[in-house]
Amino acid sequence: MNSWVFKAMKSTIGQKWLMGLSGLFMIFFLLGHMSGNMLIYAGPEAINTYAETLRKFPALLWAFRILSVVALVVHVVTAVVLTKRNRAANPIPYASSAWKGSSWSSRNMGMTGFVILLYIIYHLAHFTWRLTHPELFSELDAFDAYQMVILSFQEPWLVGLYVFATFTVCLHLTHSISSSLQTLGINHPKYNEAIRRLGDFLAIVLFLGFSSIPVAVLLGILS
Repeated sequence: MNSWVFKAMKSTIGQKWLMGLSGLFMIFFLLGHMSGNMLIYAGPEAINTYAETLRKFPALLWAFRILSVVALVVHVVTAVVLTKRNRAANPIPYASSAWKGSSWSSRNMGMTGFVILLYIIYHLAHFTWRLTHPELFSELDAFDAYQMVILSFQEPWLVGLYVFATFTVCLHLTHSISSSLQTLGINHPKYNEAIRRLGDFLAIVLFLGFSSIPVAVLLGILS
């Protein structure tokens, strides 16, 4: 790779682009993941067939998993580096009046991002590695995705944990969607408000989609 590419990646602008692109990739991943999860409302056969179809293409599945991990690492690393640079450039905290007009989510992206990282690790340990609740899956068919979800969300505290984590993810997205697009050059007074509303809309859709499943299981709608 040419040296100018490395220099671009190390520059503030280059790192903002990396963070913006990786963020958009993860947004599309969440939309696709939610769409697949919503098949659970069509019954066991639909969601299990979907899960089995994914396993029939291991190379593609693993390539997407690796790409997702790379995007996550790039997003986290660039976020940390850019935050440190901003603090070094502005060692004196802004006065509270400087925060007027900014949203809570935009001022706390680091905190919500850290919570999301913990949630991703827990979610993988729960459903992918099956480390957190082995007693739930001890007698379960390894490929029965439907029953895996049903058994997992019998406990109110676990449902609450997932709903809270999903809310945090979507709170993060309300700012990151518009921020990512602006970083990539989609920034015009004529469209900025529409972009912000699009971010809010997608965040609400993702929250309702993801959180509805554990709540539906707890209420007996899915059983």
